[in-house]
Amino acid sequence: MPITLHLDAPARCDRLLRDTAARYEALAADLRRLADAAAPTPAELGAAPLLEDWSWSPRTALTLTGTVQDHPVLADGPIRTSAVLVHSPSQSWVRTLSRWYVLGCPAGQDAEARRG
Repeated sequence: MPITLHLDAPARCDRLLRDTAARYEALAADLRRLADAAAPTPAELGAAPLLEDWSWSPRTALTLTGTVQDHPVLADGPIRTSAVLVHSPSQSWVRTLSRWYVLGCPAGQDAEARRG
C-alpha cells in the first residue's frame, strides 16, 4: 500500500500528493470507525468490488536503515524506519508512515568527504 514520492519536481507531484493524502484520510476515517466497533455499511459493501480466487500475498515497502539520533521513542542507534512515503533528495528529508526524518550521510559515504 505505501508509495514513495520523490519531490524534486514538486509541481508535477501536487495532484499526486493531494490524491494520496485523500486516500490516507479516508483510511484513517475508516480505521477510527472500526475502532468504535462500526462495521462497513451495507451501502459501502454494496459499492465495493468483489475479489474472487483471492489469496494472501506478501508485499514489501521501501524503508530506510541507519543510525538514528534524537528519536522520540527509540534510543540512539541502528534502526529500520517504517515505510517511506515521501522523499526529497534535494532537501534531505523523508516522511515515513510514522514521522519525518532528516537525512544525513548515506551509507558508504564519508561525512567529511560530503562536506568537503
